[in-house]
Amino acid sequence: ERIKTLGKIVRFNRDFSTSGKRLIYVDSVALEGDVPALPGTIVIDLDNNTLLGLIKDKHVVGISPDGKEIYTTDRTVISTDTHQEIRTLPFTDDILSNGFIVSPNGTRLYSGEKGLDIPSNTLINLPINIKTGSSWSNAPIPGGPTISADGRYIYCCNDVKIIDIEKNILMDTGISSYYMSDIVLTPDEDRILLSEY
Repeated sequence: ERIKTLGKIVRFNRDFSTSGKRLIYVDSVALEGDVPALPGTIVIDLDNNTLLGLIKDKHVVGISPDGKEIYTTDRTVISTDTHQEIRTLPFTDDILSNGFIVSPNGTRLYSGEKGLDIPSNTLINLPINIKTGSSWSNAPIPGGPTISADGRYIYCCNDVKIIDIEKNILMDTGISSYYMSDIVLTPDEDRILLSEY
């Protein structure tokens, strides 16, 4: 017979800082039925080969380029130094893991049909929803859209579109995919790579 519940005493140290540590954030989703799960984000310390804990019911969708903040599906921003909530992003809808991008310089976030200019905390409209990828049998979509190294172009959607952020215009590539996972650019940005399953 499987163990369905387990108890453990955990001592929380508010002064513990993870500043400067190499951390991995792993999104863990609850499964249907009678399957044990850890819903939330698992935090792993690479250098000490240690599982630091679980950010319960918060699902990571992105991290800032400087590694100081993580962004979660419910729009919460969490400090990677203290793992305390810092603020809530002003997007109106929850963030999809396959519809979110952080600009390379960290000054803009994109979710669904909106962009957020972080310095001014101002939302901007995008010409299309950047959601990318298809689910099979309700499985999580592991990838999503991508952005050019200079932050000017977003590559998104299953019928691949390019958004020119400076001009706020949409361009069609003529490329399409049915069970797409994600879009990636080659390092020289000459080619668009699609992952399918």
